Amino acid sequence: FFGQAGLLEEDLCDPYYERLQKEYLYLAHKFDLRRMEAASWRLLRTRPGNFPHVRIAQMAWLFYREHSLLSRLLEADDFDAVRRIFTAQTSEYWDTHYTFTSASPRRRKTLSRSTQDLLIINTLCPFLFAYGAYKADERLTRRALDFLERLKPEANAIIRQWQACGLTVESAADSQALIQLKREYCDAKKCLRCRFGYEYLKGKPLQTSPEKPLQTSPE
Repeated sequence: FFGQAGLLEEDLCDPYYERLQKEYLYLAHKFDLRRMEAASWRLLRTRPGNFPHVRIAQMAWLFYREHSLLSRLLEADDFDAVRRIFTAQTSEYWDTHYTFTSASPRRRKTLSRSTQDLLIINTLCPFLFAYGAYKADERLTRRALDFLERLKPEANAIIRQWQACGLTVESAADSQALIQLKREYCDAKKCLRCRFGYEYLKGKPLQTSPEKPLQTSPE
């Protein structure tokens, strides 16, 4: 994981780093692997706990622990089961590091509940919906939408803009739908083709019927 992310290119005097680097160089040569550029990662204005090194370590730990990750995600039909799967942590090395060259106070670096929610919204739900549609399994597509409807909406600049226009955002299903509208209509300047944009330009307050909430496929 670290090698493919381009994070093993430096010469560091660190036994753990050197072991990872040696193993990756062997695998890269054997399988003709092509890594990404380390410069693609941006650490500026990122909290240390969210540094790519920590997130990659958590992902590696998750893949190491969950040998049947896909099957377990498909079988998880409630939040408790999903959260148990996403209870990722790291190896002991990362208890005291943010990067290979940056130390941290000793603590277990686990996924917070809010981070788990973002994984469910932006990774699990789109996967369940797409896989369910591909397999013509309405149970999976319905579960994806149900998860979105039960989670709190995301808090980001796009959602705040919609709220400033007078729209109430009650769930992650709403926030995902509004992000989709922003990308497909607002960014493309198709305001007159959008019901919300048309009403807003007319100067009328935005209203949605509680009996007929806005629904779109999750991204």
